[in-house]
Amino acid sequence: MKARKISAAERAYTRTETRLLVADAIIALFRKLADRGEINQTRLAERLGVSRAYISKQLTSPGNWTLDTVGDLLAAMDSRLTKIEADKVENIPMSNRFYNLSQENEIQALGTPHTIKPRHSSTTMQFTPSSTSNV
Repeated sequence: MKARKISAAERAYTRTETRLLVADAIIALFRKLADRGEINQTRLAERLGVSRAYISKQLTSPGNWTLDTVGDLLAAMDSRLTKIEADKVENIPMSNRFYNLSQENEIQALGTPHTIKPRHSSTTMQFTPSSTSNV
């Protein structure tokens, strides 16, 4: 049986969704700790040896964080990831997905950049189906 080639749209979507889910967890943790008075942007910047402006940008527009950035932010908040789960798309309830990736034509029709975000989050990220190669 020949393997199904993953489309550029599906790859772009999955990459964006993954970045969003991780960023959303880190930003939600920061907000929770900040609400309790345990951390603020200035303290986070001091702990990492970076500017407050850098921290503000990271927390308001996460973009393409590396795993090192995620680790640094967690360490500066005296925190760690506690759970990472992955499952087959067909096992994930539709209510937890942004789009039904089995509807390839609809995704390809999007073509232009648009914003996606988790259902219970204010974090958003641009998703451009045509911008990722099939390599």
